[in-house]
Amino acid sequence: MTAACIVAGVCKKGNSMKEYIEREAVCYQLAKQATIDGQPRAIKRATKIVANIPAADVREVVLCRDCKYYNDETCDRWSDGTYLKPNDFCSRAARI
Repeated sequence: MTAACIVAGVCKKGNSMKEYIEREAVCYQLAKQATIDGQPRAIKRATKIVANIPAADVREVVLCRDCKYYNDETCDRWSDGTYLKPNDFCSRAARI
């Protein structure tokens, strides 16, 4: 948790899992706020800051129930007969 988050009061204490947000959604909300507050210069600066933050290397998770290889508690990609639950996931998944 950064000092800026603490000062702004937007971070949750004790939350060890990182949160990932869509940059486009943040920029949209900033632009929307600029029209309400009448602070276009400050919002433009904030939007530039957000745009320059490096993107995290994350991938969307495909749950077994949404995977084309999932077949009623088994997986066509795993040949070892492992029992799978609908909320499981793996690196070999492909969305239906």
